Amino acid sequence: MIISKLRSEWPYISGRVAALLSRPLMLLALKHWGGNDLAATVAVVFLVTMLASAVSGFDTHRGFYQAYFGDQPVRGLRPSYRLYCGATTLQVVLVSPLLAVFVLYRFGDAALAALVAVYFSSERLADEAQRFLIFTGHRQEWGGRIMAKAMLQLAGVSVAAVLLGPAATHLAVGVLLVGNFVAYGAKLPWRYLPARWQDWKTGAAACLSQRLFWLLSMVTSFISYLDRVVVMLFQQTDMAVYTLLVSSMSIVQNAVDYFFVSLRRREILQGQLSLSGVFRNRRFYLTLGTAALAGCVASWVMLRLYHGQQMEHLELLPVVLLSQTALSVTLVLREIIYWNHSVQRLVWLEGGFIACTLAAASALRAMGQGYEVVLGMISVFFTLRMGLMILGISRSNNQAAIT
Repeated sequence: MIISKLRSEWPYISGRVAALLSRPLMLLALKHWGGNDLAATVAVVFLVTMLASAVSGFDTHRGFYQAYFGDQPVRGLRPSYRLYCGATTLQVVLVSPLLAVFVLYRFGDAALAALVAVYFSSERLADEAQRFLIFTGHRQEWGGRIMAKAMLQLAGVSVAAVLLGPAATHLAVGVLLVGNFVAYGAKLPWRYLPARWQDWKTGAAACLSQRLFWLLSMVTSFISYLDRVVVMLFQQTDMAVYTLLVSSMSIVQNAVDYFFVSLRRREILQGQLSLSGVFRNRRFYLTLGTAALAGCVASWVMLRLYHGQQMEHLELLPVVLLSQTALSVTLVLREIIYWNHSVQRLVWLEGGFIACTLAAASALRAMGQGYEVVLGMISVFFTLRMGLMILGISRSNNQAAIT
């Protein structure tokens, strides 16, 4: 079952484009008016915020979404929704201080650490509002709010960089969190947030009951941002330009998510999507190929805009393309495994992948290799991970057919 047909989609498509381009454009603006160090610092803020959002968002929405959007009617949705909101709030409250400590350790700036913690909170709550709009089919509203957020944030960080130059870090992060609250403040479930001790207690119980999903969220989020973590640890000054590359090439993931996954969310949720439904679908290959070409062109343009005539890091284009293509296919495969309740198997697979990748990266670093070589190795590992998931799903299907 398709959640909605492709009609009157321009607001949604515009929102997708805005979500894809807003951060690269912000980094270009910061580099132009504030310098590379300012752009690299904000790129690190983007990375750690995304990691914190993914790690803290361990699917407390799962139970409520299955009850609300499942094929069988369920009673007691309001308590389920209150539980979902309470657990989400608890996650934000617990992760925000940890994020602030990391930023303080990384930059030695208490004010920046506090701002990043609040920005993370706004980003996490905005993500929940966006997810619900998608599932309920309000794609035009989703696109409109994304557009509003993107324009506010881009205009704000540009003005901050023009006014303060290299010293615009605090104002830029402040503008980012204001943009989130302006765009999504009215959509947040304020009256369902925890107000009593019992609300916090039940929220904690919900989080503990889904600890397996928390582990899965931790390992998969780390994998998704592994390449940027490597660049941050090896050479933070290249964070902005590498983030531009990945953001441009993420057209591939966004296209697969929009033209394939997003149109089949109900089908995926109900466990009806199969391998044959993916790899025998012409639209899937057309989407993947067209997006790969568009991503290469966009990445080349971004490098040209960032460095001018003397373009640097052009050799990373095929590496990023391979990584993003493998991650795009894996995105679909993970949905099949996840919604068919094979979560424990997925945790073991992802955990093993991280262990092998970190061991190989450590060995390369001990040999004196730069982050470019490590990124090449990671792109190969991403491809092997994709193959292992295909084999795992095929084996599960064969066993189910036998039984």
